[in-house]
Amino acid sequence: FSDECSIEELIDESFKNQTLNSLRDPFEEQTVTTPSPNTPIRPKIISKNDRQASISFVTPSTSRTQSISSVSSTQSAVSIINPSSISTTSVIVKPILITNVPSNRIYHNGRMHITSLPSQSIAAVHKVIVPRGCEKKKVHHAIYAITESNTRDELQYKSRDLLDGLMKKYIGLTHKKRESDMQYCRSIIARIPFRNWARKMSSDTGILRTPDSAFINLLDYPFKPNYIDLSNPGCIGNGKTKLRLHYLDEGNKNSKETVLLLHGEPTWSYLYRHFIPSLKQYRVIAFDFIGFGKSDKPINKTDYTYQRHVNWTKEAIEYLNLNNITLFCQDWGTLIGLQLVGTNGIGNRFARVIAANGWLPTGDGPITDGFLRWQKFALKQTKMDVGWIIKRSVIREMKPKEIAAYNAPFPNEKYQAGALIFPQLVPTTPDNPSSPYNRDAWKNLQLFHRPFLTLFSDSDPVTAGAEKLLQMSIPGANGQAHAMITQAGHFLQEEKPHEIVEHLIKFINDNPLPLDSKP
Repeated sequence: FSDECSIEELIDESFKNQTLNSLRDPFEEQTVTTPSPNTPIRPKIISKNDRQASISFVTPSTSRTQSISSVSSTQSAVSIINPSSISTTSVIVKPILITNVPSNRIYHNGRMHITSLPSQSIAAVHKVIVPRGCEKKKVHHAIYAITESNTRDELQYKSRDLLDGLMKKYIGLTHKKRESDMQYCRSIIARIPFRNWARKMSSDTGILRTPDSAFINLLDYPFKPNYIDLSNPGCIGNGKTKLRLHYLDEGNKNSKETVLLLHGEPTWSYLYRHFIPSLKQYRVIAFDFIGFGKSDKPINKTDYTYQRHVNWTKEAIEYLNLNNITLFCQDWGTLIGLQLVGTNGIGNRFARVIAANGWLPTGDGPITDGFLRWQKFALKQTKMDVGWIIKRSVIREMKPKEIAAYNAPFPNEKYQAGALIFPQLVPTTPDNPSSPYNRDAWKNLQLFHRPFLTLFSDSDPVTAGAEKLLQMSIPGANGQAHAMITQAGHFLQEEKPHEIVEHLIKFINDNPLPLDSKP
């Protein structure tokens, strides 16, 4: 795409040369009656029967209905039209794949602006009719886009979901009529024969990026996003695209102390939203692992390995040049964090460690029944209800907006490859590819004399008992004020954040810098 192009310029020559009668794709001639350029309009479904559905726009000032298109059940129109820039004439408009762009930059003076196109963020847009001067909110709601789709079935599936959302939130039909109209519209979309040109314009990088719009107005998450471009091991997508890792950088940037917060499966930095304000005297860093949160998400499960996660996290720490780190790690954050603490060349960056509901397994010892049940459950899933998993893993009643925030990074199952494969990467047998790395890390952890604290919860069947093994195995754990957080499940950060932060601050104060240079 060029930086600025008209609709006609996006229609390829081969399509222009075809006659309308020869087309079997759902394109048809559109006769557009143009309203006043400055008149706001809103979509409304005005008729429906077994053969036809009309989508019209009503101008509020005159309440005059202007028919935009007639959709046949056997030949469904899929188009992008800007009424303010097209005169009353017959034009053929092709379904167009565009990348996500800020909604206030989509149309201007009858031309489509496409800027800063991330190749991994392709969207097919259906029946988008946006007038010049339309306010940003209406543009946002008028567009229902299907992101990152490569096949006909995926496009249809996402079309139906997004059409449902559009009709529920924007058109405002009564419940009974809305349901019947949605079912009819689904049947129309199901007949859209997306062809090879749609697949060709899909991203070939094999990497998805959750749209920023998914993270708007999250409950208790006002933090500014930051990003690092990480190296690509070469077999993810085309091997040329950098992987973007998201992180939070809050608190006192001039502090000598850095608190590093590592989340687990299937959460993201949202898990630490209640920690950060209370730690403002320190510099606070919270990563989203690749595949989670606002970080990039390779679409293939084979793109994720334990060691890649370790290397990506190490690269981020070194890029930010973090030192005097107090590490707080939980779940997979512990698997990654403890291997890094035990890794030569980076271990000296860690001044203190707090392990919470986590362990560094080698596959040589027993695994809890709770984890094996979780691993077996995850293996059978093709789509993960992340919010439901978090809700089931805590004792307190979670708010619907909190559950929605945990689902936000995953618009659909294609974004969940990392979350789906994570449980299978844990070394549960001695021959696991990561077992040798963890054995080497344990050799150094058994010589780790810097302060080491365990904060486990009393109602977590997945990691029960691991705190005792950590306390016995790591010299730095001797004499520390280890604590059991009561009435808390696996995600204790959701249950007792303020209590945990009190332990964390006390741990730092009881073990001030400078610490022994020996790890």
